[in-house]
Amino acid sequence: MSYVAASMLMHTGEEFLAFKCFSNIMNKPLIHNFYSFDMPRINIFFHIFMRLLKEKNPKLRQIFDEFQIQPSVFLFEWVVALFSNVLQLELSARIWDNYFLYGDWFLMKTCLAICQCLSEKLVTGNFDMIIIMFKQVKQHVTSDEVFKALDASKLTEQQFDEVRIKVENEPTLVRYI
Repeated sequence: MSYVAASMLMHTGEEFLAFKCFSNIMNKPLIHNFYSFDMPRINIFFHIFMRLLKEKNPKLRQIFDEFQIQPSVFLFEWVVALFSNVLQLELSARIWDNYFLYGDWFLMKTCLAICQCLSEKLVTGNFDMIIIMFKQVKQHVTSDEVFKALDASKLTEQQFDEVRIKVENEPTLVRYI
């Protein structure tokens, strides 16, 4: 929360305006789920991510499965701070702009784009190295790489919603958290 609040204060330069913006962000459904620790809803987001990752980047999904890497290891941190803690300030600001314009599906698209960038740099099958890369994203990806991956991504809002509906309608989901 502090990353989002601090970023908002830095961008607005005015405490009350930053507070109003911050309050509006916290009322967005996906962000609210993360900040209220609504674990069933967060687990659904993780399942959507893993399904889309299998479709968009099967090699990375296979590595996650092989090393039993759960999305909660890095994805919670990315989303709860709206990437402001793992990306360069200018890049996270650009992502925020798109998130405010396009909504929740753009956060998923960003998560997948970052994963695409990181997967291209994976040179070892070492569990520790993989985790370090996904926790220290800004040391491994540039703004240009992320937006190139976003542009190349074929994920649409409709595809996101279709997967979300399928996941939400499953009677039992494995816990990723």
